Amino acid sequence: MIHNLFSAHDAATILNILLPTRKLADIRVWHQSTDDIYTVKSAYHRCMSIAAESEAQTTDTQRNWNKIWRQQVPHKVRSFLWKLARTCFPMRTSLIQKGVHCSDACVTCDIMAETHLHTFFICLKALCCWELVHLDNVISELIYTTHDCIALLFSLFDRLSAQQHSLASMILWSIWKSRNSKLWEGSETPPSTIVYRAKDSLNVWQFMQRAKQTSPGTHSEPKWLKPLPATMKCNVDCALFNDNTITGYGLCFRDSTGQLVLGMSNYAFFSSSPSEAEALELLEAIKLDVVRGCQTVTFKSDCKFVVDAVNTSQVPLNEVGDIISSCQKLLSIHSHFSVKFVRRQVNEVIARASLSYLRPIFLMMYLPICILKL
Repeated sequence: MIHNLFSAHDAATILNILLPTRKLADIRVWHQSTDDIYTVKSAYHRCMSIAAESEAQTTDTQRNWNKIWRQQVPHKVRSFLWKLARTCFPMRTSLIQKGVHCSDACVTCDIMAETHLHTFFICLKALCCWELVHLDNVISELIYTTHDCIALLFSLFDRLSAQQHSLASMILWSIWKSRNSKLWEGSETPPSTIVYRAKDSLNVWQFMQRAKQTSPGTHSEPKWLKPLPATMKCNVDCALFNDNTITGYGLCFRDSTGQLVLGMSNYAFFSSSPSEAEALELLEAIKLDVVRGCQTVTFKSDCKFVVDAVNTSQVPLNEVGDIISSCQKLLSIHSHFSVKFVRRQVNEVIARASLSYLRPIFLMMYLPICILKL
């Protein structure tokens, strides 16, 4: 029975346990803590000590984790590489060792047993990918010298330039995505598409990194901008406080000269999510302008979820979706209304107003001190 339930190593360990001669009730004992009681903390320390002992036996090449964490690739790819170097992926051979009943055949080629080494370096599709980026000779040479995925991975990084590092990492990530697509969606991804996806994702990420690098002195704090002539702008924002049991909001209408036309602050005793509160305040602002005379107004909110939902046909099927549908209905009737996103730093002055007047429906016909400075 024990051999049927456990692996050969675990079964041998269990069978070597000496049974007591006296008849005593069995109790659970955890020797990694002082009181013999299991805790997550003690289990974590034990796992870390095992990992440290295992890593102490590895080579210097395998311990150089900086080759992973300093790579110029997206963070999700660096995390992926760390998992690969730890052989943490649920390969079929690993699943079988853990008692999962499944075939050990490779998901991609359905010929050889699926291991980390096979999936990323030996499988025919993987070899075609490496050939397309002219790294197949390096891979083939390393396969003959090592049969360990971890050693091969770090040896590969040792031989590549910095630019090749990034491309090889993206190829490995794209190969894994291809494998999962076939497993869960049944879709085949040709090697050319795998390589193209890797290169394209890397190029997009590198472009965004260059775009982030602004020269010193060019960065400025976001400022509120005046609306176009003959139009108005309404900034709305809300605040949740007292453990989300009170919702306060503020809104502010300004004309093309930047002068305050109308402001309002209100609060209500009810619990809501941030998205629901933002949608409610937007609906209140639209209704208020309809009552006032339906001028051309651009409503600004710092909740991107609400702004995107209002401007698209896909509405969530919940309470927030009902509020957004009401906003869309009013916007369809009054075509001179629009809803746009504004950064939180610009909208922060309205949030201060929502917290400053804790009495129902406080209308402001003058500029309050809390939002005097824009």
